Amino acid sequence: MLTATRIAAVVAALTLGTTFLAVQVGDRYEAAPPPGAPTADDWAVVTGNQYLSGEGADCALIGRNRNMSDPRLEGDVCIDYEMAEGGEYLATIWSSITITNDDGFWQGHSVGFRDEQDAHHHTAWFEGHGAYEGLAFIERLTEANTEFPSAGAFLDVVGLLYEGELPPMVDPDWAAEMAE
Repeated sequence: MLTATRIAAVVAALTLGTTFLAVQVGDRYEAAPPPGAPTADDWAVVTGNQYLSGEGADCALIGRNRNMSDPRLEGDVCIDYEMAEGGEYLATIWSSITITNDDGFWQGHSVGFRDEQDAHHHTAWFEGHGAYEGLAFIERLTEANTEFPSAGAFLDVVGLLYEGELPPMVDPDWAAEMAE
């Protein structure tokens, strides 16, 4: 026989169970995109080459982005870097990079490594300035010819250009000092 206590317990269990079920069966939660994340309509894939020609007066390496599929990414390249050697050729490389042309400039950082064949592999992220204000560019740079590495002098570029903010990135302590 059911006592008042047992009836109250059954009612409470049914109430909690149906509430839980309603939450489980209701509309599925759809996550909003992270703040500053680009939407598919705002993306432009960019390809091209980066050629580094040597040391510069104001930076460790100078060069040029060329043959870029989006002319906003063409221009003079200035790179300052820190490298942690890991063996005969192996190294981790952090860089502060500026790409400059007549309409503005791109300021950013990269992280990469040099492998056992002395081929370079980097990922970089940039914020646009001047005519490029409000744009972001994330790129992957790889050695153009890994059979005969150029010690990073000739790099293929594949990147994503979009309107918005850069996602959070990991920068070394010295990167903030170089940007000032």
